[in-house]
Amino acid sequence: MPKSLSDITPNNLPDALAGVAALQPLYTSFSTPEMQYRGKLIRRVIPNLITQAIEARQVILPTALAPLKISASDGISAKAEIPWVRLYLASLSPCATVGRYLVYLFENQGKTVWLSLSTGAMQLEKGRYIPRPSEQLAQTVDWARGHLQDQGVELNGYPHRLELGRVRSQLGRTYIKSSILAIRYPIDTLPGEVTFWADLTKFLQFLEILYGAERTL
Repeated sequence: MPKSLSDITPNNLPDALAGVAALQPLYTSFSTPEMQYRGKLIRRVIPNLITQAIEARQVILPTALAPLKISASDGISAKAEIPWVRLYLASLSPCATVGRYLVYLFENQGKTVWLSLSTGAMQLEKGRYIPRPSEQLAQTVDWARGHLQDQGVELNGYPHRLELGRVRSQLGRTYIKSSILAIRYPIDTLPGEVTFWADLTKFLQFLEILYGAERTL
């Protein structure tokens, strides 16, 4: 990686996403310069671009989703194989293991980025996080998809089984099972920023529908 790369800050979402994807084949759990730069894109650049788009009303935020939170992770003690950026309401999804939220996820070889409406895939048991049972995840996903369909959402064209490559981590594999519906963006044919903001607006509406259902349960 050129020494100057860490100083480069993409000013639009497609370039920032492509920057993360380009570093995925170089993944290591150690804090190499490449992984540090990936962390900068994930933790700072992409959340800031989304926040700016919401403030500029390029992304239309449903009233019921205020105040929307954005968090991101590329790993804690060790770098994560699959980094993510998450959008959520803290009252209904206080952490990534609980509730429904939107999340950008990156295929492990950087060929694809996904925008997914997902559900928490892990649970705390005896002081450590373990994957939720597959049957439980499947029931949650089926309920969410069924409710969206009942509310008039056309599910055709939105896959819910993500393709993240041959992920090595247990956590990465749970992301595949926890997706409710998603949009696939091949890195070699990324759309313009307007399309990303339109898709995000639409998925925020889907999230609002599920949060509305959860409030009445």
